[in-house]
Amino acid sequence: MTDADERKQLEAGKADWLEPYNVDDAIAEVQRLAKGLIEATKHSKYHFRAEWVRQLVARYRRLPGKAVIHLDDLGDGVIPTLSTDVRALLLPSWENLVQSFGSEWGTNHFRCIRDISVGRRNSSWSSLRVWRNFAALTGFRINPLEPYVVAIRVSGVGRSRVITNPRLPFNLRHQGERR
Repeated sequence: MTDADERKQLEAGKADWLEPYNVDDAIAEVQRLAKGLIEATKHSKYHFRAEWVRQLVARYRRLPGKAVIHLDDLGDGVIPTLSTDVRALLLPSWENLVQSFGSEWGTNHFRCIRDISVGRRNSSWSSLRVWRNFAALTGFRINPLEPYVVAIRVSGVGRSRVITNPRLPFNLRHQGERR
């Protein structure tokens, strides 16, 4: 969706999901976090650039978005790594899927989710695209996984970044306004 399309949607009153918050405080929080990324990656091959922050801030001033970013708001290519404590949350949805489609079909389409649900050692992790497909078939909601996320892998063209111990949901509100 382009900026113009998003602006039209906002003007038409279709963006009810926007919560009231101070945009300047949110931008200050983004700049604070970006400063940390710039410092942390200044000696790496692919370092975080100040120009990216300027571009983000300029776009955000033109068209502010949501203040709270949940797991379900992230892109399809993001790969969350979950703790084993999530089994109790996943098992009922997995059992419903197996009853509806069969164990073999479920294993072929959702091997990682099967491994987590039934307590097997998990050697790979599923992208959010797979979790969304699972949710569409079972009615499972993705956001309740947030407390169990121990890492997030963000893949790009030829590069991959891992964020360990992310604090989800990510809140762009000023520190004093955090829930």
